[in-house]
Amino acid sequence: MRNLFTIFMLVGLIFMAVPGHALEKKPDMLHYGIAIGGAIGDNIYNRENWVPQFRGHLGLEVASMVYTEFGLNYAGLRGDATRRGFKGYETNTLIGDWRMVFSPFDMSPVQPFIYAGFGVSKDLQAGDSELLPVVPFGAGLRFYIAPKLAIDLSGTYDLFISDDLDGYERAGKKNPITGGKHDAFYGFLVGFSVVPERVDWEALELAEKRRLEEEARQAALAADPDGDGLTTGDEQTSYKTDSQDPDTDDDGLLDGAEIRSHSTNPLKADTDSDGLDDGTEVNKFKSNPLLTDTDADGLADGVEVSLYKTDPIRNDTDGDGLRDGEEISIYKTDPTMLDTDMGGLNDGAEIERGKDPLNPDDDGMVLETGNQLVLHGINFELNSDKLTPNSITILEGVYEALLEFPNAEVIIEGHSDSSGNDDYNLALSQKRANAVMTWLVRKGIDSRRLEAVGKGETEPIADNGTAEGRAQNRRIEFTVK
Repeated sequence: MRNLFTIFMLVGLIFMAVPGHALEKKPDMLHYGIAIGGAIGDNIYNRENWVPQFRGHLGLEVASMVYTEFGLNYAGLRGDATRRGFKGYETNTLIGDWRMVFSPFDMSPVQPFIYAGFGVSKDLQAGDSELLPVVPFGAGLRFYIAPKLAIDLSGTYDLFISDDLDGYERAGKKNPITGGKHDAFYGFLVGFSVVPERVDWEALELAEKRRLEEEARQAALAADPDGDGLTTGDEQTSYKTDSQDPDTDDDGLLDGAEIRSHSTNPLKADTDSDGLDDGTEVNKFKSNPLLTDTDADGLADGVEVSLYKTDPIRNDTDGDGLRDGEEISIYKTDPTMLDTDMGGLNDGAEIERGKDPLNPDDDGMVLETGNQLVLHGINFELNSDKLTPNSITILEGVYEALLEFPNAEVIIEGHSDSSGNDDYNLALSQKRANAVMTWLVRKGIDSRRLEAVGKGETEPIADNGTAEGRAQNRRIEFTVK
């Protein structure tokens, strides 16, 4: 027994004396320990005896719930004779093995595990004994009693790929697991292990990702301290911008975006000199900061926005067939009103027919295919489809025109402003278009010539942000098919 204890102490010292520098390199992955317990053979024709067993191991955690382990195991296996002709056996079996250990569950502070591996054994009692291959497998529990200290309980079945452990050939009794001529022994161990603190691998990966992102951020900050997308060197030498101010010209665009995305001048707030700074053009009006007149309507973008309230990216803001610049400079009409004189014929149609778009008396109602008429003056009671009395005069003119053009077929479109929700506005505009159609049918117009359509707030002709614009948008239009 003294010799066995000496062997156990030597094995323990070997595995406890892990080089300090190795632990410093992998402080979160290495573990090591010693264990003591008992072993009993699973052989033939002998009465097996329980004997002491000792083990030392060194392990390395390779992934979440998985680690590999190298170990030395000693057991002085012994069995007494039970039949005539069998004298029993005794060995001093030393096994070196490698195992893969899998911990499928973490039931803190208890961690169950299973393992399997491969190794070789040597009978130290017989110097000329052969190395026997052995396959250890088993299961156990690890109890964490401190952040880096655990107690291990395990049960192992060491299966020899040989029939030479006890010196007797299995003639009839086969190994209960393999069904072949293989010796084996059971082992039960309890021991202490110095282990790494349990690692949250997902948290480690996330922390590493954040560390790399922070390093990249710090590197980018060092190269681009104002965060405008241009390096300090480029700002100082190529573009002459302020490396401490991300928007040198204070136009609402970062210097880097001006250079790389918009091709504007980062030193000039209004690159195209149209009266709008570059950021306002890009972010608010979506106009081109490199073109004085984005929509080519004859008006500079800044003039459209500040003076005439027209759309700088739409050359015919009111959709009357005349460009905004023509209305302002040639015809003196309002580029935000489809029918400036509210005579019933839109400005473009009046110009096409040689009429005066500023005189409502000459408009008339020409119901020719493609004509679009805005019927100003047709009003309804609040939130209702009931026509007001002053609308009748306008409708009488429509009635006379339908009599004058008996073949004309008309779409009656109801439009609303943006007050209220979309569904309500759509339904209300349909009801009002229906009301106009009903009035005309009752006057004697064939219903087959009329179609009522509600457009809701989808086709504004003026700015819904002003009371005047909303009033223009609440309208009835006639479109001749």
